[in-house]
Amino acid sequence: ITASFLRLVPARRHADARELGRRTWMTMSGYIRGTAVNGLVNGALMTVDLLILGVPLAVPIGVLTFFGGFFPIVGAIAVGVLAALVALVAKGPVVALVVVGLTIVIHNVEGYLVGPLVLGRAVKLHPVAVLLALAVGGVVGGIVGAFVAVPTAAVVASVFDYYRVPVEVDEPASE
Repeated sequence: ITASFLRLVPARRHADARELGRRTWMTMSGYIRGTAVNGLVNGALMTVDLLILGVPLAVPIGVLTFFGGFFPIVGAIAVGVLAALVALVAKGPVVALVVVGLTIVIHNVEGYLVGPLVLGRAVKLHPVAVLLALAVGGVVGGIVGAFVAVPTAAVVASVFDYYRVPVEVDEPASE
């Protein structure tokens, strides 16, 4: 893939293109790892809460919560509704309302505290920048905008940082 991409770039820019590609890859990898950690925290908390409340299917709902973490806003709402419906059918309206409350608390803690800290470190963005990227992405592009906001902001910041502070890159002997 790198060789194909480098054919599109003038030879004098190959070192820059390689370094930007490396930085972009590292940023995207960090984003996926950070999102997985957030999803793991959400899934674990949801599973423990549902087990304590005696709601059936707690582990599968926890797994869905993990995967829902990869879809900002929509994932949390969809899995929270599912958990509340299961609780409503199995345990009644009081437990269902408790599940709704716990879902809101878990996702607010993740969305405003854990998420920005973990994702911020993973993609080297300040937590406030993560929150702003999510807000702007959500307002401008809806669900899709929120989904791509943080990785896009991180890649843009990485490219900006590269051109702001040039790094010595070793050029291969032959191309």
